[in-house]
Amino acid sequence: MFKKLLPFLTAIGVLTINASGATALCQTAAGAGFSSDGVTDNLSAWNAFVSALGGSSTCLSFDPGVYKFSGSATVALATPALSACGTGSVISGTDEYGAVSIGTGAPISCIVLFARPWPTAAYCVVTPQANGTGIAVANNTNASALYIYFSPGSTAQSYNYSCRGT
Repeated sequence: MFKKLLPFLTAIGVLTINASGATALCQTAAGAGFSSDGVTDNLSAWNAFVSALGGSSTCLSFDPGVYKFSGSATVALATPALSACGTGSVISGTDEYGAVSIGTGAPISCIVLFARPWPTAAYCVVTPQANGTGIAVANNTNASALYIYFSPGSTAQSYNYSCRGT
């Protein structure tokens, strides 16, 4: 999944690239090789900056100015994995939000394994999509996974989730 950021930016402020709610130290855009002159293309500096992160969190502080980008600046967001969700189960989204389609085999629970652990246990909400009845209960006892338990007789096969870390 890609999150589109900063096609063109006139800014004073801070951009946080946050891998699952982690706190990150700020660095200046100028220190990371960006130019605020409104003429210099910053797309290659952006791509180098994001590549050097290697999936970790960071905070980038933009000084006043105009930051030119010749194209869309993107950040690849890792997709979580599933465990014990039935054969052929599918997940789409990020650690923060997404959808789970339950596989065959009548599982009574499903585990969403976060791509990057949260600093502390995440707070999550799980809701069934419109294609069934029943409820799902989210149990967030650790920072690495979301445990979803289905109510007896639940016929819903797809669920949305939303998580926030502390």
